[in-house]
Amino acid sequence: MIYKSEHGGDIYSISNFLGFDPSEILDFSSNVLPFDLFKSLNLEISELTTNFRRLPEPHSQSLIKHISSKYNLPLDSIIVSSGTTEILDNITRIYRNKRVCILGPTYKDYEKFSVLNNLKVEHSLATEGNNFIYDLNNIELEKNFYDIIILCNPNNPTGVLYNHKKLVKLIERLKNTLFVIDESYMPFLFNWKDYTLLNNDLDNTIVLQSFSKIYGAPGLRLGWAYSKNKKLIEKLKKHQSIWSVNSMAQFVGEKLLYINTDSYVKVLNSYKDDVSNKLSSLDFLKFYPSVTNFIMFKYVHNNPMDLYKFLLKNRVLIRNLYNIEGLDEKYFRIAINLEENNNYLIDLLNKFKEYGM
Repeated sequence: MIYKSEHGGDIYSISNFLGFDPSEILDFSSNVLPFDLFKSLNLEISELTTNFRRLPEPHSQSLIKHISSKYNLPLDSIIVSSGTTEILDNITRIYRNKRVCILGPTYKDYEKFSVLNNLKVEHSLATEGNNFIYDLNNIELEKNFYDIIILCNPNNPTGVLYNHKKLVKLIERLKNTLFVIDESYMPFLFNWKDYTLLNNDLDNTIVLQSFSKIYGAPGLRLGWAYSKNKKLIEKLKKHQSIWSVNSMAQFVGEKLLYINTDSYVKVLNSYKDDVSNKLSSLDFLKFYPSVTNFIMFKYVHNNPMDLYKFLLKNRVLIRNLYNIEGLDEKYFRIAINLEENNNYLIDLLNKFKEYGM
């Protein structure tokens, strides 16, 4: 038996299962920026502890002002949350007992919260034969009258970017369907402004954004969303505690917003190109091109868990995609890490090819 995590980044459960300290595990399972941006903030402990001595600002109004300024968005079109999962949970609460279609294979929690809030869930899946590129002309999306359609763009875990023009046309056609668009990985594209739906003029969309991924701060638990539909934003705020986001997250979030991440993205993409080239030389893997900061691959022989166990024995954690609708145990995802860590992983994969198979 080998422990398999339901999410990436669960180094605590894995380390407890294996008897390692979490600090001893090299984590390729969590899709976050591997560079430490917090050092550049030069924060003093006193600045942080001051925030502990008072209640958080209700509904993070100051942080909303900073987001509004950076992205040129109306104040009343933004909601800040303790992570995008909180917004997703509240959206599915509002649409309780309705019909949802999840475009996949994709992030497991879209289904999790839909089921918890008693929505009728259907999956519409891109296939391996089409390199997991989803066909937005799928007539079933229009025939089935879904109340919600959820998609991740770029998609996790496939790394595929939806065609922008086709996506907008679909949203315009299905005016009575709410499109929940998770853009957590959009900032890892150089030309993200050409593809984002932030500041769109569509009443039936809500766009989710994360601090966890591009700022490498998943422990901060901070996210936000934009929608032109201000009634939806108000509904979501009513379902949310006014102190949903803690004081430290509000304070640090304002600082992180003004870090220019372009140079980090450029370096990370060069690392990804290098990893992709090296993966292509391994004949027991099939990898899928990705526009963002992670790569999905398939183990093409039998017993894929042998690879997973081999890496864990060497204290390297990757994401097994066994629990994603439309995938199975043969599919894995790795996040692009620091260069020396990437090289270590590739070296281990080569050793597995030589000794482990």
